[in-house]
Amino acid sequence: MWSAVRATPVAGWERVMLRMKSLNEVSWKEMNDIPAQHWNKSHFRTYSKCDLQLVLEKNKKIIESWTPVWHGDDELAIYGVTNRNETYVVNLKQETCTCRKWDLIGIPCCHAITCIWQNKKQPEEYVSEYYRKTTFHKTYSHIIFPANGP
Repeated sequence: MWSAVRATPVAGWERVMLRMKSLNEVSWKEMNDIPAQHWNKSHFRTYSKCDLQLVLEKNKKIIESWTPVWHGDDELAIYGVTNRNETYVVNLKQETCTCRKWDLIGIPCCHAITCIWQNKKQPEEYVSEYYRKTTFHKTYSHIIFPANGP
């Protein structure tokens, strides 16, 4: 079973799975019931796992029903964002929204994007620094030396 998990080329994984089927068909079926991308190296994605662009694009499509209303102060950059049934408060300066999605994941929600576009800016400018390429490089730039021991 571990050889199936560790197989990195798809052809190697298929060979191991055929062998497993001939040895124990019940185990083979149980493993095939779980999508291979969840447990096998040959099916893991090798590109960025961050779905930032997908989330932003989804939020951009939702904004058509939302209307931003500026609430005064240039310094605070506070907006009320409404549709027929709901109202949220967006603070562009503090990068918050009362729906709390922006606060929780660091990606502007649809309410925030409405206000950002009202200011003729791009939502990508308001994404948390944790999603930035420079932060990724800083995180993984250091060498981690192996430790001796059990």
